[in-house]
Formats: sequence, structure tokens, C-alpha cells
Amino acid sequence: MQRDMVLLVSEALAAYFLVLGTHALRHRFGMAPFYALLGGITAVMSWVTDAGVSVHFAGITFMVGSTVFYTSLLLGVFVVYVFDGPRPTRITISTVAMISALLPAIAAILHLQTGRRYGVVSSTQHIVADLHWCHHLYVPTFRPRSTK
Repeated sequence: MQRDMVLLVSEALAAYFLVLGTHALRHRFGMAPFYALLGGITAVMSWVTDAGVSVHFAGITFMVGSTVFYTSLLLGVFVVYVFDGPRPTRITISTVAMISALLPAIAAILHLQTGRRYGVVSSTQHIVADLHWCHHLYVPTFRPRSTK
């Protein structure tokens, strides 16, 4: 339990420093790497949240997607607003929103494509972005949610 919490804190600090470091390099490389990083963090946040990865510590359950990745996205938006102003902040929020909207659409399309191939019955009412087709991204003990 203690090891899991230390790992969670170190993951969060690594994500925060990655966001802050990439933003600090904006004068040298521009904002494109920062926007790409936030897009990647958004995708990873979606995958980790859908996987249901959590850490239990002192009777509290911490969802890794929310604790680590969502807060680093908020940090990125806040840093851009404070140091760069409202216009780049709108671009940053648009980047995160578009990636967030695009991921479930891609997952639904891939779910429909792979559902026929693997005999999975897909429901148009409840398409869950569990990304079971991409099992190699998760630890081998991950069990995808059912689409019942």
C-alpha cells in the first residue's frame, strides 16, 4: 500500500514537471510541443480512466487518471493562462477538448470494426471506450469491462 502511494506521487510529480518543463521551452521551440504533450496526456488519461486503474491508501481510493493526468492537464491550462494570456489558453482548452471528443469516437469506430472480427456483440446504445483491442498498452492483468 505504501509503495503504491509513493508510486502515485512520483507519477504525479513526473507529469507535473513534464508539463512545466515543456512549457518552459516554449520560447525555444514554440507552443506546438506543449500542445502535443497535453494531447498525449489527454489520451493517456482517457485510457487509464477507462481501465479503472486506482490506488487504495488509508481508506481512500485514488483514480490514477484523475489524480495524475487530469490534474496535470489543469496545471497546463493554468500555467498557459498565467504566463501567456487568454488567447493561448483558448487554444490549449480547444486542444484538450478536441482530443477528448475524438478519443471516444475513434474507440467506437474501432470497437465496431473489431467487434465483428472477434465475435464481440456491439451495442449502439452503450459503446464503452474500453479499448479492449489495445490490450498491449495495459498490464497483463487488466480485464476490460464488459459491453453488456
